[in-house]
Amino acid sequence: MADGYLVNLVGGNGHPPRVMSITYTNHVLAILEILNNPEKYKKGEIYRMPRILDEQAARLNFPGIGGKLTVLSEEQEKYLGYKKAGPFKREDYRY
Repeated sequence: MADGYLVNLVGGNGHPPRVMSITYTNHVLAILEILNNPEKYKKGEIYRMPRILDEQAARLNFPGIGGKLTVLSEEQEKYLGYKKAGPFKREDYRY
């Protein structure tokens, strides 16, 4: 079963499982966003993933690769002008 991942993605020469996990997490979060806020989205249009959801996908997957995320202190939050929950990048920022 390729360690619980899809065999055709892990057993082949595709992306590593963690990359695919983050991608699928993004897909699920985007679907939930559309289902929970249908008035914001029109059929046939293309929308960018809201940065806050993209960062949520990273947070959900990060512990799985042995990482630890820190949270901004109140002082850092004020200084940087970001909320502790994010988003931490501008909406037009692309990795």
